[in-house]
Amino acid sequence: IAGPRIEDQWPAICYSYGIFNVPNITSVNEQKSFILQHRTRTPKRVIDIGSGQGEVSCFLHHLNCEVQSVDVNKASAQFHKQMYQHWFGVEPDDTYTLLLGDLDSTYNDLDLNVDTVFFVESIEHVHQDEWLRFFNRALPYFKTNNTVLVITNLKGFWPLIPDGTDHVMLIDENFYDELTTHCRQVLYRDNSHIALEF
Repeated sequence: IAGPRIEDQWPAICYSYGIFNVPNITSVNEQKSFILQHRTRTPKRVIDIGSGQGEVSCFLHHLNCEVQSVDVNKASAQFHKQMYQHWFGVEPDDTYTLLLGDLDSTYNDLDLNVDTVFFVESIEHVHQDEWLRFFNRALPYFKTNNTVLVITNLKGFWPLIPDGTDHVMLIDENFYDELTTHCRQVLYRDNSHIALEF
């Protein structure tokens, strides 16, 4: 069974486990085995913002992470349940939380005491003012917890330019440069992929 997409989801998961030389593995079982053999850190409490069909959230939860997943799509709950059952044959337990809404509407329900935050094909869908509200409120938590922030998109789509539809914020070298001024360490950076430790 195919696992998280190798262009952006699979690398994001690897980065969160401290793996930056990412092989092209497509099978979910082989991906899981690779992570367990090669990890140099182990995320325990994560937020996946703009989680889509739940590929990253479901994979991490299956590896014993406490997951808070955020998405605006009301169908997300069904998508995530189907994804989890498809991959692992069971439903996620109560350490998996899905919040429906955007960053502003879910902020008060998020527990920001986490070690990893993901934006996988999602940060370009967040308005700049909404992003800044979230980031400025979250930054003290990030620094307290040495949180790793992982952002990935398809590397061929770079920079990510507002297009008048649902791409609403410019994500480019300047945006990533600004992010790096707040972090303790740049763990990985290549085109649209970045992993920062705060």
